Amino acid sequence: MERIPQCTSLTRLCIRIPIAIPDGADLRPPRLGRFGASLIQFAPALTHFDLPFEMNIPLDFITDIISSLPRLTHLRICTPQCGILPGGAPAPAPPLAVPPNLHELEISVRHGAGLLFKWFLSHREPPVFTYLSLAGHVGDLSHLSLDYAISPIDIYFRRFGAQIISLSLAFWVEEFARLFTLLYATYMVLIPPAATQAFEYRVFASTTQLQKLSLARQYTMTVPTTLRTLMQSSTHLSDLAIEVRTPSDPPLGCLDWAVIDALLASPHYECLRHFSLTNWISKKSILTADFKLMMPQAAARQILHHE
Repeated sequence: MERIPQCTSLTRLCIRIPIAIPDGADLRPPRLGRFGASLIQFAPALTHFDLPFEMNIPLDFITDIISSLPRLTHLRICTPQCGILPGGAPAPAPPLAVPPNLHELEISVRHGAGLLFKWFLSHREPPVFTYLSLAGHVGDLSHLSLDYAISPIDIYFRRFGAQIISLSLAFWVEEFARLFTLLYATYMVLIPPAATQAFEYRVFASTTQLQKLSLARQYTMTVPTTLRTLMQSSTHLSDLAIEVRTPSDPPLGCLDWAVIDALLASPHYECLRHFSLTNWISKKSILTADFKLMMPQAAARQILHHE
């Protein structure tokens, strides 16, 4: 941190917070507090900020950093096994509430994403994201209700979803997410999570200008329904990637290839140039040569990608 005052032209920065810091500790004073002051004073050119951490972290610490970077355009917050907690030590009023050009957000947290979106929405001019990546398990949070955790995100999509061009969703809304995961891991039982699907469909309805969409943690039996629901949304999709949970690999009879092929052939998907299906466990493409033969119309358009 001692070198930061010398980096007045710094535009990209990644700060990794190790798990050694006690959970719930005040992250500002003294060491990180000096770092925050250095950002405000010596990093006016910072546009990209990456904050991976391995512990629960107070919302105030994150918002203080965001408010300290007036030229910030890209923000990444990543803690897949932990999350954002409400509260934190009182902080002085920031010189700038939200950077005016913040338009890309990647957030992957186990819980607490709604807290950050609530903070965004508390400002007169919230950030308008054109790229948004949202991952997490909102329902695993014991001290916040499900409605409280998800409502700010729903509100944000209703207000600003039409501005999003690229979206990645791997967001689990179920209150019993761990039970769903356990059922799959133990018995290979695939139960489509109704609350998560409902949330995703609300998102689709508001993101009318999407060009790129990536969906994770999907279910083979719901892929046709997802494609139908997307037909009520953006007509500009050029790139659609879906990661599915399958009880077998390859999925054999798990997917209705003829229905998927017919849906992709509809006028709504005429802009589509890239369609991919991936196994969520192996991360390998499902669209092998054999399965492409079951989707002749999509194959003829050369939109099926085996990556």
